[in-house]
Amino acid sequence: MPEMNALVWEDVNTVELRRKPVPEPQTGEALLRIHNAGICGSDLGVYAGVHPRAQAPLVMGHEFSGEVVRTNPRPGDEIGAAFSSGDRVVVEPLISCGHCRACRSGNAYVCENLRLYGIDTDGAFAEYVSVALDRLYRVPDELDSRTAALTEPTAVAVHAVRRSPYKPGDSAVVLGGGPIGTLIALVLKLNGCDNVVVSEPREYRQALLRKLDIDVIDASSGDPVQAARQAVGGSGADVVFEVAGVDATAAQATAIASVLGTIVVVAVPKHPLAWDDVAISFKELTLTGTRVYAPFDFERALALLARNAELFRPLLSDPFALEQGGRAFEMAKAGDQVMRAVFEVR
Repeated sequence: MPEMNALVWEDVNTVELRRKPVPEPQTGEALLRIHNAGICGSDLGVYAGVHPRAQAPLVMGHEFSGEVVRTNPRPGDEIGAAFSSGDRVVVEPLISCGHCRACRSGNAYVCENLRLYGIDTDGAFAEYVSVALDRLYRVPDELDSRTAALTEPTAVAVHAVRRSPYKPGDSAVVLGGGPIGTLIALVLKLNGCDNVVVSEPREYRQALLRKLDIDVIDASSGDPVQAARQAVGGSGADVVFEVAGVDATAAQATAIASVLGTIVVVAVPKHPLAWDDVAISFKELTLTGTRVYAPFDFERALALLARNAELFRPLLSDPFALEQGGRAFEMAKAGDQVMRAVFEVR
């Protein structure tokens, strides 16, 4: 049986390059040769040993691009017939059960038993991976594979903006300038929002946001609530995106939001947050949850990247080899030198 290199999570804060069998695509699957794969915040949770589902040994990686090696379609499967060897693709990594209430109502992305490639089964920090054919999206010719690996987190941002009531002319504040917060700000700007500001404490991220022509508040000094309200006009933001997932930003969100404003809860916090219920009631605020993305969001994200690759590309690190896995994870964990650490496997 042929073997491949794979970066395997072995234990807390420990990844090792291992030899593993090349996976054999089952019926309804395709074997992909990985091109690029990004380290997500949830991967860092797995790496730290705090993810509730991930179990070692595991090949992480659910943000990735690659090319089709071969397919094993079901007889008469039109999706299988649509892809051929050599096609460049990205993968929607959600694995839904198909039988819960959410799945039966056409909302499989909020499946009650949702799983992901790279968390619940081996993912893309390897030379090859097998995935379901109906998870594949063809990469447009004008989009390079490295930038295409941003499709999954960009879909998270697209979905968050779509879940909000944002309309052109509204003001927006994004609390947290990490990869998802930055992507939300970019998606807002591409949708006509000329009054968006990101609140972020880290100097490296502030500098990158400014490079992307995004207004920034230094959340580490002064009063970030007052600064944010003033930045969007004084009376507060129409929409606040909470992307940091800590008590401090939850409190800031309710203070920054305007009367009748909306707070979109994007982060997945480590514990329930302490929202200001009085402010929520007195301002008649709306709290909106958001989780991953629907297929439409994934398609929209891929199209946005294809048209604006140069805008998104600064988020990506210089490529890491799988052999540099430990260094890549430590740099992603530190968050002060790279925004999105990306492996190049091909």
